[in-house]
Amino acid sequence: MARLEVSAVSLRFGGVNALREVSFSVADGELVALIGPNGAGKTSLLNCISGVCRPQSGKVLIDGEDFTSLRPHQRARRGLARTFQNLGLFKGMTVLENLLVGRHTHQKSSVLAGGLWFGRGRREEQGQLEAVLAIIEFLELGDLRDRLVGTLAYGLQKRVELGRALSLEPRVLLLDEPMAGMNSGEKDQLARLIIEVNERRRTTIAMIEHDMGMVMNLSHRICVLDFGAKIADGTPEEIRNHPGVQAAYLGQKAH
Repeated sequence: MARLEVSAVSLRFGGVNALREVSFSVADGELVALIGPNGAGKTSLLNCISGVCRPQSGKVLIDGEDFTSLRPHQRARRGLARTFQNLGLFKGMTVLENLLVGRHTHQKSSVLAGGLWFGRGRREEQGQLEAVLAIIEFLELGDLRDRLVGTLAYGLQKRVELGRALSLEPRVLLLDEPMAGMNSGEKDQLARLIIEVNERRRTTIAMIEHDMGMVMNLSHRICVLDFGAKIADGTPEEIRNHPGVQAAYLGQKAH
């Protein structure tokens, strides 16, 4: 059974077919990249997986459970986390506080118990703090834990957003252009961390990324979209040599 399975998903906006019966899967522990020219439907597909959009047809399943009709917060509670191309951080809060927000799905105590900070509420809050501090150290942000996120460089903010997603302890992590806007040094640092998230933390990842060098180096498998349809699915080497993929990126008809 696939960890993430997208089955014949179609999405329309008026007369525009954003997705046309797209199917692909991600195995447990796999890192799959979604690529394609601008307007291919990549973000629309991530929106359908995360619950931002509901497809007109098709299904989204995680570990065999049908997520198609669930709202985004319900999917988060069941182990789906996502980062966004445009950062959605709380810039007036610290790094630590932003990651603690990501732990909300694990909060079991009542508001009263948490507010009075005794008994179960106190123990649970301490446990949440320890979990977040471990992620901060894992992402090499220890020296910045008390800094306001809005004062950090863009590349560090991207790392904080990854940390907030990891705070949910996801079964499936969706990354929407994690390298966008970064310089080469920042990309290399984040690429190393994504590999460690995938390999050391055994997190299953589906990722949109335009940097083809990073895609080829990081991915176990690549799914290619063009005009809302899947045109290829395979290993990096298979995709690199696929005539239909070359045609889609070069704007030529495949022979």
